Amino acid sequence: MKIISRLFLSVALVFTFCYGQTEISGVIAQNTTWGPNESPVHVVGNTIVNESIELIVEPGVEVLFDSGISLIVNGEITAIGEEYNPIIFKNSNDGENWGRIVIYDGDVLRNCIIQYGGSGNDEMILSSGIMDSCIVIYSVTSGISNSGTISNSTISNNGGYGVSGEIGIVLNSQIADNGSGGISGSSWNSDFKIEWNLIEHNQGDGIAGAVKLVQDNILFSNTGYGISMDGISNMTITKNQ
Repeated sequence: MKIISRLFLSVALVFTFCYGQTEISGVIAQNTTWGPNESPVHVVGNTIVNESIELIVEPGVEVLFDSGISLIVNGEITAIGEEYNPIIFKNSNDGENWGRIVIYDGDVLRNCIIQYGGSGNDEMILSSGIMDSCIVIYSVTSGISNSGTISNSTISNNGGYGVSGEIGIVLNSQIADNGSGGISGSSWNSDFKIEWNLIEHNQGDGIAGAVKLVQDNILFSNTGYGISMDGISNMTITKNQ
């Protein structure tokens, strides 16, 4: 069951249309699409997508968050941009960081740029869904806490780790220039897999903690160790450079 936590939410979704933008706050209780006509979508209060409800975000839409504000998806989100027309999630005011996005199994973010979040949280994105061909940058804390799949993405210039996790996979992505390290495994019972990534120029270790599989990665110019593992059973580290 998906759980709502740490947020004060109103009982109804508030839509306000003004000057070409849509203001959002509260609970999304019916299937909803944010398309070009609604863009930019301005999230002015903490917002939750109810269970069994789908939120679709179309290519080219900008979603702007006020300081500290989060989007929690207890239903489903499908945010599929295009290579040259991505979906952008960012702060509404320069110099202020919004909160985070929480997505679960079955949710998809593809060709999205997510930036300038992480305020009041351990990460900008808490994900057990699918993230593909995304750019995750400039979180004040870590970029992603992952228990799903990250592929073909760039996670860089975040204040904490680029990615942390205890299950899931990070595949064919660039993890670079993050403030605490590249990727951190966070559980002694880890089923976390890291394959075919470029992990470079991070402050701290390239890969640290408890990870079940580390394979075919290129690691260089990290300020700590390239790979620094805590022991778990059946750990495999192979073919890394």
